[in-house]
Amino acid sequence: MSRFGRSRSVKGRVLLGGLRWLERRTYAAAVRVISTHDFYREIAIGCGGRTMEDTTVVRSGPDTRRMRTVVPRRTIRGRAKYLSWST
Repeated sequence: MSRFGRSRSVKGRVLLGGLRWLERRTYAAAVRVISTHDFYREIAIGCGGRTMEDTTVVRSGPDTRRMRTVVPRRTIRGRAKYLSWST
């Protein structure tokens, strides 16, 4: 629905209903739900009937609380247009 909106056809509504039913059954069968974002965790809790204790959010990016911008030292690059490493 987020990409294509609500279907106006009967076939589309039946298909969406079937997918939602399968999603609920999947959550019901799961022992633990692992999500990549808090938004998906909320779906597991709200639509899937899971509890906060049954869900975990994992991240694949850096921790933005610890990440910081570093300005590279100009002396490393020198006059080179591109920095290349050789072994």
